[in-house]
Amino acid sequence: MAESCPSYFRPSFDLKSLNNASFVMYSEAQHVTLSSNGTALGDREDAYFNRDLFKFFSHQHTPSTMEAAGIGMAQGPDGIYIAWELFSEYADKGSLHVKEMIVSWEKY
Repeated sequence: MAESCPSYFRPSFDLKSLNNASFVMYSEAQHVTLSSNGTALGDREDAYFNRDLFKFFSHQHTPSTMEAAGIGMAQGPDGIYIAWELFSEYADKGSLHVKEMIVSWEKY
C-alpha cells in the first residue's frame, strides 16, 4: 500500500471533460511497477502528509506534493492496471474524474 491516503492521480492523457490536474483518490493505492513492455498512463502523487490527531489541515485532505510517487495507471499487453480500486471508489464517492478515467480508456 502507498504511504499516503488519500493520494492523487495525474493522468498523462486527457480526461474527456476535465482539465489536466491531479485528482484526489480516496481509496488506498497499491505500489505499481512498470514491466518492460508496459506504458505508464499516469502517475500516483502523495499528499504532503496523512491527517491524524497531531497533523491537521483545515480541509478533508492535504494537497498533493505534485511529484510523481509511482505509477498510477499502466497499460501492458494484457490490459490496463490501476493502483486504486476504481469501481469501489466510484460507488463510494461518485467522483466525476473516476468515471472519466474509466471511459477515457477507449482510446487505448
